[in-house]
Amino acid sequence: MKTRTLIDLLSLSGNLYMIARDEELMKHLKEWSAEAKKKANAVWDNLGEDTGEDAELLEQLLTRVKKAKLEFDRKVEETAEKVYHRMKLAHENDIEKLEQKMEALQRELALTEARLIQLETAKQH
Repeated sequence: MKTRTLIDLLSLSGNLYMIARDEELMKHLKEWSAEAKKKANAVWDNLGEDTGEDAELLEQLLTRVKKAKLEFDRKVEETAEKVYHRMKLAHENDIEKLEQKMEALQRELALTEARLIQLETAKQH
């Protein structure tokens, strides 16, 4: 168990290092951060002028923040998959696909064994 945990930690630290080194992601993060800062400043400048508009503006802001978070999570996931691929590590999706293939093969094997037993019993009679 300790070896598995150590391997997981090493893998995680390697992945984090690769993600941090991914210049494209860092470039996008800087751009998004600068854009978000500009938009946040614009929002703060507009707040306080009309209370009815403030509630609507805050609602729109929250909606955009949720969308941005989903987009960020998607980008991080894509980058992590690229890192796993570069490091030749299995990603969760790869493991799930292999498990599905293994289950299909096990079902096929069970059917083949049943047919073989049926043939053998038919020969004996």
